[in-house]
Amino acid sequence: MTSLAGLFSTLMLLPGAMLSERTGKRKLLFVLCGAGASRFSILRFAWLPFVLARPTAIYFIIFIKVMADGLGNFSGPAWTSMAGDIVSLAWRGRFIGIAYFVRFVKSKTGDGLVGD
Repeated sequence: MTSLAGLFSTLMLLPGAMLSERTGKRKLLFVLCGAGASRFSILRFAWLPFVLARPTAIYFIIFIKVMADGLGNFSGPAWTSMAGDIVSLAWRGRFIGIAYFVRFVKSKTGDGLVGD
């Protein structure tokens, strides 16, 4: 599951950057894909095992995880570009570095707690 999500996430970076550059609507792209659909799909994990039978639920959970990671990375270039416009040049490197560091620590702490 993790390798499939990682592969799909990596493949979604380039289309996300191309769409962000073509349309210029970075905020909308980030809110809909990164903060919206990606985060909303995580809520589906909670009720899915109660609705579907065990083997089918596992496949749907894998699908939802892959889509959530892919949508998160699809909006990544839009977020980076938008942050570059918002944060001044003097603070930009620190801001993006700290943001990615916090994201890394958050994911590794979560992985350690759930045993991934």
